[in-house]
Amino acid sequence: MKKNRKQTIQQQVSSEKKLIKGSLFKEYPVMLAVIASVVAFILYVPSLRNNFISNWDDNRYLLENSHIKSMGLNFFTWAFLDYKTNLWHPITWISHALDYALWDLNPFGHHLTSVVLNSLTRE
Repeated sequence: MKKNRKQTIQQQVSSEKKLIKGSLFKEYPVMLAVIASVVAFILYVPSLRNNFISNWDDNRYLLENSHIKSMGLNFFTWAFLDYKTNLWHPITWISHALDYALWDLNPFGHHLTSVVLNSLTRE
């Protein structure tokens, strides 16, 4: 009886290994990543019509932040050494400065950057 149970367990494990080996994630990882990115993009596209939200954090990060308007040495010193919002996130400041350089204070452009970055980083 022990031998039959052991064989049954081995057969189950073998079947599970075959299932994992033939799974979509293993066979088509790039295609699934592209699908996830496209779905995320489609879901977030409606945000492109939105304005900035002045009673949240857009005032501090964008609308009233003179630092993001030029990307010189002073900007990078500020971005890496200042804690304007009680958080240390220089990549966020650099992203906002690049958005400002590309889009000025046009909400569409800032939201487009967010939607594209969010879509490309889906797993």
